[in-house]
Amino acid sequence: MTQWIEACAKDDIDEEDVKRFDHAGRTFAIYRSPSDKFYATDGLCTHEKIHLADGLVMDHIIECPKHNGRFDYTTGAAKGAPVCVNLKTYPVKVEAGKVFIDIAKYINNQRIVIVGAGMAGARGVIALRAADYQGPITLIGEEAHLPYDRPPLSKASITGEEDPAPILLLDDDQLRSLNTKFIRNAKAVKLELESKTILLSNGDHVSYEKLLLATGAKPRKLNIEGGEHALLLRDFKDAQKLRAEFKPGKKIVIIGGGFIGLELASSAVKRGCDVTLIEAQPRILMRGVTEAIAKVVHDKHVSEAFRC
Repeated sequence: MTQWIEACAKDDIDEEDVKRFDHAGRTFAIYRSPSDKFYATDGLCTHEKIHLADGLVMDHIIECPKHNGRFDYTTGAAKGAPVCVNLKTYPVKVEAGKVFIDIAKYINNQRIVIVGAGMAGARGVIALRAADYQGPITLIGEEAHLPYDRPPLSKASITGEEDPAPILLLDDDQLRSLNTKFIRNAKAVKLELESKTILLSNGDHVSYEKLLLATGAKPRKLNIEGGEHALLLRDFKDAQKLRAEFKPGKKIVIIGGGFIGLELASSAVKRGCDVTLIEAQPRILMRGVTEAIAKVVHDKHVSEAFRC
């Protein structure tokens, strides 16, 4: 299926130049290369929606006139900061001195909702836009923060000298450039399959046509008497609690000798704690690495003054 639309006359564009074309509320940019080939992309910069037809064209590159974001107009590829999302490209043909573009295969307006604003959810947004998806995207997160990276929670968020802040995966400007609605402080509590809606903890309903569940995993709770007093690590708030507890001279017991447990133990030692790590398996990192590597890691941690 094709949908060819007449954009302009061939002679309307000089070599190594760009022309703006608007159709049905959408803006396109038409380019003519030094070899007399024609190309078409979306007409707005993916960073701040500035008209690219007002920019500079040189060596198959279009430069946005506002923040100098650069794209290869033959492929749509973003060529460095501040742009991180590629331009959409369109097939072009020239007939009888006129330039036509085909927009049919890029028409896609299905509403996609992503539940979970961690690494998987954030990368899902980026991947959808990079794959030329044009429809609306809604990202839902139960925390107050913008999407942030979780691996630092067991390390820099605890050991840093300054008050820690989440390391963002997507900031407000990036979400805006990705044309993504972000709902924060809202937990998805019910999925209604027949109506294709999600009930949020704040009482709102969000409708979808395609749904991506990226909620991640939860740490297992300590299922013994008194286990309810044990602290867990999953989000930034948990890391702040642990940081407050890891005080010089304090005795800390960490249960779990996987990567996260070992990272927390190391962080606690760096903050001056007396640390004991307990692992139910015969050795640490039982599921992660070989026995030989686990022994090297074990000996290194023991040498840094905690019991393992």
